[in-house]
Amino acid sequence: MRKVIILEPDPMVARILKESVSRRPQLKMVACAKNIEQLTRMEETLHPQLILGETKLMDGDLEAWLLDKRQNASAIDFIAVTAEDSPACFMRFQKLGALDYILKPFSDSRIDQALIGYTRRAALLKPDQVLTQERIDAWQSQAIQPILQPKETFRGSERTWEKVMTFIQSCQGDRFTLDQLTKSTGLSRSAAHRYVEDLLDGGQLEVTSEYGQVGRPKLLYRQV
Repeated sequence: MRKVIILEPDPMVARILKESVSRRPQLKMVACAKNIEQLTRMEETLHPQLILGETKLMDGDLEAWLLDKRQNASAIDFIAVTAEDSPACFMRFQKLGALDYILKPFSDSRIDQALIGYTRRAALLKPDQVLTQERIDAWQSQAIQPILQPKETFRGSERTWEKVMTFIQSCQGDRFTLDQLTKSTGLSRSAAHRYVEDLLDGGQLEVTSEYGQVGRPKLLYRQV
């Protein structure tokens, strides 16, 4: 699970961003900063993988903060959700490695699309994996795929997510079928399929087909 710090002085906007993060089982909001001073203190103690939020704050701007991080070889990710609508500002943050740039006012679906793309990319490239051209191309394609292929965000219930993730983690990387998931969690096949599809979209699961002598192939899922 990847840790997220939200950077937003407006409580209403911060609440919306928090709700968006909570809909992604691969992400966990660990803090919400209102300014650069709070962000600096929280980042040093909580060590998040992602900063989500505003670029211009009362006590400074995020550009200088990120530049300092990059000069110190920090790989922290950042998604801008900002009122800064100048092309020059957008380009500066692109050079600093911003994964997405979302203008206010924004829609919930646009935030969801950005977070789906982020979790997909995080799942595609891990430090212990061998880098191939196929992985690079897949990683780059995820940057635009959520925008080109928007879909309704599946939220599910927190209690059911806990059941699903507990079963998947109990498999310890072994493959499992949808029938095994339904038997363990008590979900119907259609409900279990929704949760599995959401995890596939987020890059948390991979699926392979096992062909028998007759009939449809059996789908086997495995945690990535």
